[in-house]
Amino acid sequence: MKRIKFALVVLVTALFVTNPVVSQVNFQKGFIVDTSMDTIKGFIDYRKWDVTPTAIQFKVQPESTIINYTPNDIHSFGVAGEIYTSGIVTIEESLYDEKKVENFEKYLYRTDTVYLQVLISGEKSLYYTKDKDMKTYFYIGQEGNYQWLIFRKYTDKIYGNIFEKMDEKYKGQLNLYFIDCPTLKNMISSTSYNRTALLSLFNEYYTCKKSKIDYQFKVEKFKPEFGLIGGMSFTQIKFAGDPQFNFLILADYPVSKNITFGLFCNIPFPRKLNKLSFYNDLLYTSYHASYAYGSSSNKEIYTIKTSSIGNNSLRLNSMLRYKFPIKDMFLFINGGISNGRAISKTNSLMIEDHVYSVYNKSEKVALINSRSWERGYIVGIGGIFKKIECEFRMVKTDGMSDYRLLASPVWSNYFLLEYRF
Repeated sequence: MKRIKFALVVLVTALFVTNPVVSQVNFQKGFIVDTSMDTIKGFIDYRKWDVTPTAIQFKVQPESTIINYTPNDIHSFGVAGEIYTSGIVTIEESLYDEKKVENFEKYLYRTDTVYLQVLISGEKSLYYTKDKDMKTYFYIGQEGNYQWLIFRKYTDKIYGNIFEKMDEKYKGQLNLYFIDCPTLKNMISSTSYNRTALLSLFNEYYTCKKSKIDYQFKVEKFKPEFGLIGGMSFTQIKFAGDPQFNFLILADYPVSKNITFGLFCNIPFPRKLNKLSFYNDLLYTSYHASYAYGSSSNKEIYTIKTSSIGNNSLRLNSMLRYKFPIKDMFLFINGGISNGRAISKTNSLMIEDHVYSVYNKSEKVALINSRSWERGYIVGIGGIFKKIECEFRMVKTDGMSDYRLLASPVWSNYFLLEYRF
């Protein structure tokens, strides 16, 4: 229970620490183009926006005053290889609800000035925006004349049953837009309403026309990080359950100290400033402990039961990791699940019976029903400096007992060093 409380304290504390950090700035070199079409170089607070920003923070020099710019204030801006332009566009506000029957003709239009991310520009251009409701819009056309590629999910009731339908007018719009390249017709009919598919279509058009692309947004890909991991584990074995297992339940096993090592792979999620990632490691781990438990009716008649429990295993740990900058390093928290497969096990019970001067010794397994696959959960906290990472990790698994009436929780604390290639 104390360890559970400690783990909760670690996570809650980390959440309080990260809460203000989330709002930290990330100014990178960029530019704005004002309404007079003058380009001003400076620094923009870049967030690898998933939702298109409604305003940006800009300063001319690192020490200058920060200025907020909305789409009404400037013509465009660029940062980290991305370009956004201001545009007056049509927005369709109705939200899809699979439980609500909507009228197909019921479109809720409004006109707004927003930032549009330039996905591709040239003879034919494509723009993109995503609002706070996570609804995506794609637009075609040239500067100052943006046409919404119409796509909408809706539901309809037919003979009392509700069906999901899609309005895919964007395919007809694209056929007209690319009328000078009729070979694209089949590709258009199978093009989904997403950034990757539409970019592929536009690239095919430029190939068809042998035209030059002025600018194209490069879709960020997963960039896995690999490395070595090693350190020390400190493991405590406990048993709880039916009194028939008192030789295990009442045993006060010492902490098992062991070396652990392995490999890791960390996969940062795109568009998250590499803060959120899916972390996996494969570790060789072990724990071993023995304890002698005695029972007697008098000093001349007694029994000593020495149980030895442990295993050597390969353990796959899978976690979500969140990291945040502190000056020239990063701190991180992570949590997830752990699965270990035993390579070898220690599972013995030595029984010594003493009856006056008669001594008898026998040995058998301590746990007849023992599992080879241990499962559990992990919480951890650590730091990253350049290619070196250090981490304190707490792991709880269900242990070796496969008896319904005997729990065998195993608590392990790890102190780890990691090196990224």
